Amino acid sequence: MKRYLDAGDRVYSGQIKTATGLSEFEKEYGISIGKDDIDFKKKMLVFGVTDHIETRAFQFLKQEQIGTFTLDYADTGVKYKLALPEKGKKYSHLQVFILDRIDKMGHIGIKNLVENGLSKWYDK
Repeated sequence: MKRYLDAGDRVYSGQIKTATGLSEFEKEYGISIGKDDIDFKKKMLVFGVTDHIETRAFQFLKQEQIGTFTLDYADTGVKYKLALPEKGKKYSHLQVFILDRIDKMGHIGIKNLVENGLSKWYDK
């Protein structure tokens, strides 16, 4: 999904661990995941955002350090012909993965991210 975010938005990855968190995430990003039957005792959602519209996350890597996981982006060769966004906006690509719940996941990094990104939890 292509996103049109404020240029200063720096949340690049995160975790959604509850139905309330999913609702907050959907409201903040203006999307609907379309899944109402997620058992959050067994599953969690992980999202990744990239500002490099020609890249897509292609795998969710194994744990690299205790509590740290990495989304790995690779150039797929896909290119988009996009009109320039209005001043102060940027295009971004958002992906959401449904995974078995990992309770001690403290941070999600994005491999090869040019700028330092931030992770956010949606777990209220």
